[in-house]
Amino acid sequence: GMQRIYEGVESAMPDSNDAEAAHGDPLRENTTASDGSETSPITYGRLIARRLSRYPWYNPHRYDADDGEGERSADDPPRPSLDAAWAYFEHHTLPRYIVGDASSVRPGDLREKAHRGDDAEGRPTRLYDVWDTAEADLVEFGLGFSTHFYWLRTLTCLMFVAGLASLPNAVYFGSEQYRGDAAAAGAVRTRGSAVCTDVAWVACPTCRSFDMAEEGYAAMKGRISKTASPADGSSPLYYILKNRCEVSTAQGAVCLAVFFFVVLALVVAIVQSARQGKAADKKVQTADDYTLRITNPPEDARDPEEWRAFFNAAFAGEDGHAVTCCTVVLNNGALLRKLVERRAALRALSLAAGGKKAKEKKLRDRVDALTEQVQKMEEVPPMLEVLVTFETEHLFDGAWKALSIPWEGLCCAPKLPSRLLFRGDRVLAVEKSPTPSQIQWGEVGIGVAERRARTALSFVLFA
Repeated sequence: GMQRIYEGVESAMPDSNDAEAAHGDPLRENTTASDGSETSPITYGRLIARRLSRYPWYNPHRYDADDGEGERSADDPPRPSLDAAWAYFEHHTLPRYIVGDASSVRPGDLREKAHRGDDAEGRPTRLYDVWDTAEADLVEFGLGFSTHFYWLRTLTCLMFVAGLASLPNAVYFGSEQYRGDAAAAGAVRTRGSAVCTDVAWVACPTCRSFDMAEEGYAAMKGRISKTASPADGSSPLYYILKNRCEVSTAQGAVCLAVFFFVVLALVVAIVQSARQGKAADKKVQTADDYTLRITNPPEDARDPEEWRAFFNAAFAGEDGHAVTCCTVVLNNGALLRKLVERRAALRALSLAAGGKKAKEKKLRDRVDALTEQVQKMEEVPPMLEVLVTFETEHLFDGAWKALSIPWEGLCCAPKLPSRLLFRGDRVLAVEKSPTPSQIQWGEVGIGVAERRARTALSFVLFA
């Protein structure tokens, strides 16, 4: 609740020192939109801090000016200000969106998320409100945010409806008709559930046909009992704990109806979630809207201009150009890790200088060995993939539809036009480029075999 917006408190600026500190600070001055409405409300936490700042036990620095230090010159550093700290927190930590300008509205009436300190550049912003923020506006934080809250809302409503539909069963399971007269007064925690507390021990003559002496008897311990073996050597008599609760076809029908309703609703929700995700992706421009990822490039195709020429020839627009940027990605993850290791060894060597000669010689030999390994790895690093960014989203969609074929069709080069075959014979395996937030940066450069081995080990240890 401390992050909720308080709409009308900018007039409650602290007096004296805090007011002086606010002078000329665009983060703490009032900003108004073209219609005259206030665009920089503050949080309840900041309002409380302002009210308490007038007391010395809360903000003792506010009274430093009255301690006989004399006048402060322009070169003196500003006094500490809690309100300035709150202003920085609100404008650089809490999320805000741009207001007061028609250009700040994205396609589909999405609020444009402000960057840190946009107020200092003359762009008025407002804090996102807890209750006023639409689900569509969360796309600005990433597609995962809007999807999370969509499923949170959907599952909440779904479980509520399913609970209402199951009320007849809950009422019956909590009644004396199901639980019995004696048990109806107790077992409050299980009342309304199908747990049966109305039980009784009954004789089971047919239990002799089972192997109740070993595994069967041990498995049903607490639910079956037997008398002592008779002196004449005959089999003992078994007793079982029988539920006396009665369940009719009506309760089963309600359970089945609720089950199929939940399954059907989940299917509809999944389809709707996919549609909303595509619509949201169109409203927010991300890397995967323009960039193709080629995962099977030839090892010797290291010239970005060759890739640019291929895609320009195959998918050229009206101006004869299709590609705006092309990146050849080299698998230098092992090289980077080796460089980090060499840097750590150099640092250890510098710290050991002037110490024991044996230790210094050992570290120097380690640095020389790592330097030699780095030089060998720098010669020809293996290729990993190629990233091709198109001029427009329309050109990207055309290339994606033309080149995205099932993996089993990669061997069927004759089915594709020759203009779509790289170097005349290579069928390219393409994917949509992930956004930076989707990349596991710690795993960049790890091979497929090692990645599968890690996945298998993680599954064995934690699954």
